[in-house]
Amino acid sequence: MDVFFTGSPTLYPADPDKILFTISYMSDNAAFKYMQCYVTDIEKPLDDCPDMIKDYKHFYKVMNSVS
Repeated sequence: MDVFFTGSPTLYPADPDKILFTISYMSDNAAFKYMQCYVTDIEKPLDDCPDMIKDYKHFYKVMNSVS
């Protein structure tokens, strides 16, 4: 995904946008199941969201450890 976001910086400029896009492409694997509990947090104001939803670097690090 990093290559895609680097090559298309204007499509998904904010970290939550990148995270939501990435979640939408996850198949029914451990990483997707891990993220299911965070999906409802996407609608919250950014200040109320956990790092998994608002910080792409954190999201990426955790997903690499879960997959």
